Parts: sequence; structure tokens; C-alpha cells
Amino acid sequence: MAREAELALTLNQVQSAEALISQAQDAEAMHPYVLAVSGLTWLIDGPAGAARAAFESALQRDPKDAKALTGLGLAEIKLGNLQSGQQKLQAANEADPGNSLALTYLGRVQYQLGHAEAARASWRSAQQADPKDPTPWLYQAQAELQANLGGLNRVKRHV
Repeated sequence: MAREAELALTLNQVQSAEALISQAQDAEAMHPYVLAVSGLTWLIDGPAGAARAAFESALQRDPKDAKALTGLGLAEIKLGNLQSGQQKLQAANEADPGNSLALTYLGRVQYQLGHAEAARASWRSAQQADPKDPTPWLYQAQAELQANLGGLNRVKRHV
């Protein structure tokens, strides 16, 4: 059921995912995968604090769970804890170096923290890990656009 719930989330069928994860919790509430998918459901449609608690519970059972580490990083970012989010996403990347999702969001938080070169490196790694995922390309393009607009605004002030 948890795998079906995760699939429903990828298809943006949140209500179906919530129903499926509820069934999975009835069967195996403390299984790390069930906890991690529960956290993803909360992260998408619920309080970030509840998502964080679910990911932390999953990590108590499996401290190297890349899905739970990625989710915890995203929950921390959603809660405004960028540094902590970055640390969790780096840990997710160490646990699963080819995880394009963790690399994509690691790049995003690195950029938010002012580490543009590190962000670009993370996005390049994400693009290599999954060339068909448009998300790292999108974030990289947005960062380049923002940098270009910033340069344009500086030129306008000097003219």
C-alpha cells in the first residue's frame, strides 16, 4: 500500500495517497518506508511539523534512509530551517549519491543560502543522474535568470 501511495503522490493524487497510506499504517505503522511515505504525504498536504516527525521516526529505524533524509531536509526547509535542510539533503546524497531528487533540492537550498557554485554543481549532478527530470534544469535556469536580472539592475543604476 505504501508503494501505491508513493506512486499516487507522484501523479499528484494526494487524496488517493492519503487513503492508501492510511491502509499501510494500519498494516505496518512503524515500518521505515511507511513512515517516510507518510511524511511525504504530510509534506505535500499537511503541517510540515507532522512531516518532520514522520521522517524522524523513519530515521530512528534506519538512519541512512535516503528517502527519509530527503523528506526531512525538505520539511526543515519548509519550516524555515535552511541550514538544517541543507545538512539533511547532503546526508541523503551521501546515503544515495545518484538520487537526483536530493541533489536537485540540495542545489536549491545551496542557492538560497548564497552558494551559487555549489548549487550549480549539485544541479549538474542531478541532471547526470536523471537527464529526463526537468526540475534541476528549471532551478538552474531560474538561478541564471535571477543572476542576469541582478546584473541588469546594477547596470541600470549606473546609467
